[in-house]
Amino acid sequence: MGMRSQPDESTRRSDEWHSLRQLSIQTSQKLSESLVEAEDIAQTVLLRLWEKRQTINQCAGWVVRASRNEALDRKRHRKRWQTEPLVEKDQPAQDSAAPVTAWQDILSELESYLDRTDPDGNTFRSVFGLALRSEQPGLGGPCASKNR
Repeated sequence: MGMRSQPDESTRRSDEWHSLRQLSIQTSQKLSESLVEAEDIAQTVLLRLWEKRQTINQCAGWVVRASRNEALDRKRHRKRWQTEPLVEKDQPAQDSAAPVTAWQDILSELESYLDRTDPDGNTFRSVFGLALRSEQPGLGGPCASKNR
C-alpha cells in the first residue's frame, strides 16, 4: 500500500494566500488602469486581511469586496486630483520664454534684496550654508560682476 504525501500546513496556507492574491488582482484589474496598480491594490488588501484575519470568517468574499472598494477609491482619488489647464482654451498660448523670463525676474529681485539687506553675504552663508553665486568659481551670471 503506497502512502500519499499530504501537503504540510505551511504549503497549504501559502497556496491559500496566493489564491486570495490572484482573486484580488482579478477583481481590482477590472476597475484599475493597469496590472501594476491591480497588484498594488492586492498587496494593500492582503495586508488589511492579515491585520483582520482573526475576525473575518469568509476571506474570499471579504477580499473581493475590499479589492473592489480600494480600486474605486483610487479611481475617485485620481478624478479628484485631475486639474484643468491653467490657460483658457480661447486665450493664445504664452511665449515659451515667459517662464524663463519670470524666473530671471525673481532672481533679480532676490539679488537686489540681498544687496540691500546683506551686502557682505555673511547672513546668507550662515543661514543657508551656501556660497553666493558670485563666490562660486565658473558660475558668473548677474551676481558675478558685483562685489560682495
